[in-house]
Amino acid sequence: MRKFLKYWLTAVFAVVYALAALSQPNNDSLNMRSVLHYPQGVWGTGAASINNGLWGYNDTATGKEYALAGNYRGLLITDITTPGQPVNKLWVPGVYSTWREVRVKGHYAYMVHDFVATGSPVSDEGLLIVDLDSLNGTPRYKKMRIPVPKPTGGFDTVKRAHTLFADEKGFLYLFGSNIGPGGAVILNIGTDPWNPTVVGHYNSNYIHDGYVRNDTLYAASLWNGIVVVNCVLKSNPTVVKSFQTPNQFAHNCWLSDDGRVLYTTDEQANAFITAYDLSDWNNVTELWRYQVQPGSGIIPHNAHVKGKHLVTSYYTFGVIAQDIECPEWPVLVGYYDTSPFSGGNFHGAWSVYPYGNSGRILVNDMESGLWVLEEEWPEVTRFGGWAVIDWNQQGGPYMPWSQAGGISGPLDYVWKSNGDTLRVEADGSFRYHRFGPINDTLLGINPWGQSVELPVNKSGGTCPQDTLAVPMFWGLPEGGMPAVQVRMLTGAWALYENGTPVAARRYALVDALGRTVRSVSVAGSTGETIAWPEVPGWYTLRVETTDGRLLHVRALRP
Repeated sequence: MRKFLKYWLTAVFAVVYALAALSQPNNDSLNMRSVLHYPQGVWGTGAASINNGLWGYNDTATGKEYALAGNYRGLLITDITTPGQPVNKLWVPGVYSTWREVRVKGHYAYMVHDFVATGSPVSDEGLLIVDLDSLNGTPRYKKMRIPVPKPTGGFDTVKRAHTLFADEKGFLYLFGSNIGPGGAVILNIGTDPWNPTVVGHYNSNYIHDGYVRNDTLYAASLWNGIVVVNCVLKSNPTVVKSFQTPNQFAHNCWLSDDGRVLYTTDEQANAFITAYDLSDWNNVTELWRYQVQPGSGIIPHNAHVKGKHLVTSYYTFGVIAQDIECPEWPVLVGYYDTSPFSGGNFHGAWSVYPYGNSGRILVNDMESGLWVLEEEWPEVTRFGGWAVIDWNQQGGPYMPWSQAGGISGPLDYVWKSNGDTLRVEADGSFRYHRFGPINDTLLGINPWGQSVELPVNKSGGTCPQDTLAVPMFWGLPEGGMPAVQVRMLTGAWALYENGTPVAARRYALVDALGRTVRSVSVAGSTGETIAWPEVPGWYTLRVETTDGRLLHVRALRP
C-alpha cells in the first residue's frame, strides 16, 4: 500500500461483523460463495481491526490447509481445513504497522513489515521466520535483522521491508526495505531456511513488489513502471528492460505459467489490470487493460495467476477472477465483494491467496477480516474471428467481408436460444463468449438484407480463429412468388428451392429497365444453370418449371 497514507497508522475503524460459516453470501457475488467469514473481533488474539497481507500453507504431510493473515499488530496462523471450524494455531504479536506481507517456502513462513506506527510497543523487527512444522507442538519462530554489506564497507541491517517473494530456486527477495533506495535484498533460504544469508542486492531503484522466475526479477516499481532485472549473478543484478504501466504507479505483477504474459496492477483510482506480451523483449506489447466498474474509482491491488485464471484483490470491491486461457481475451468469470466500503479509497480487500489444495480462495480484507471462498468458475467458450461471404454455398472459397458491398457498418446477429447479440464489425471481425458450450443458431441478415440462419457448435476457451460463413443468395423473391435461392457459380447461376435444384423448362432474363435480354428454352433437367449476361447488374429471372409453376427472382450479376 502507499506509504503516504499514514493516517491509517493511528485511525482504527470499529466495524462489527458476525462469524458466518458455510453461509451463502449476502455480498454481491458471481460464481463464488463464502464458506467462512472470520472477522478480527472473534480471533481472540488481541488483533487490531485492520488487516493486511496474506498467504496460505498446504501441509502435505497432514493434508491440512492454513491461512497466514497479517494484521496491524501481528500475524495469525489459522487451520481452515474445515472452514466452519477455524482453529487458531499461532498468534505472533509484533510492531504496529499498516503494512505486512508474508510468503511461504517449504514449511517456513517469512514475513516483513514496513513503517512502524506511532505508539508501537516495539521498534523495527526485520524478518519474521516461522517453522510451520511446529504448529502442532511448541511454536518455533524468530525475528531477525539481517546484515547487508555496504558498497563502501561495513554493514547495514534489514529493519523493515514493504513486500517479499520466494522463488523456485531457494531465494527470498525483500523489496522496498530500508537498505539504499529500497531495491531488492536477495537472501539464500535454500541452504538453511532458518538462517537466511544475503547473496545479493539490487539498489538501482525503489521496488514496491516483484515476481521472480528463472533468475529474472519483474519489479513493480511504482512511478518507474516495470523494471526487469537479470539476477543470474546475484552479486551483480543487471537491468534487462523497463516499461511504463498505464497509470504510472506499478504496484504488483505476476507472470503467466508459460512465462509469456506479465500481468500488472496500478494502485490508483480507476486504474487498470494490464497484460503485456513478453515473447519479444525488443517489442513488449500491451495486450489489454481492464477496469472494474469504470468511473467508480475502485483501486486494484494484488493480482495472482492460478493456471488459466487471474485472481485479483480490489480494495473496495473484494476479489475478481478472469479466465485467461486465451491471454489476449480475458473473460470475467467470478467475483465476491468482501468490503462494506465503495469507491476509490484504501479500504477493503488487501490480499488474495488462490493456491489452496482444496481449490478454495482466501481473502484478507482490511476491515472485515479473513474470508474463505469457494469458486464455481464456469468453463468459457470463445467464438471469434472473421466473417466471410459464402457466395456459392459450396464450403468455399469465400469472399472477404470487406468486398461484400451492400450494408455498410456493423451487423448484429441474435442468438436464437437467449437473445444475446453477436456483432460483426464493418471489417468482418467478431467476438463473443459464453459460459459453457455453444450449440445455437445466429439469426440476422447478410449485407444485402437477406435473412440468414447460422448454426454454431463449439466449446473450449482457447484463442479462437473462427470463420463465420454468411451465405449470400444471388436472388431475392419478388411479390408473392415462392422463395428461390440463386447460387453463384463460375459465370453462371444455379436455382434452388428449399435446398433442391430447380428443374426449369424455360427462363427469361429481364434487366433493370424491363428489357428482355435473353429468353431460352432448356431441356428441363434438374440443376440447369443460367449463364450470366454480359453486363453486370441486377436482373429478374422468370423461370417456368417442369411442373408448370412460374418463379420470379432477382439475381445479381457481379
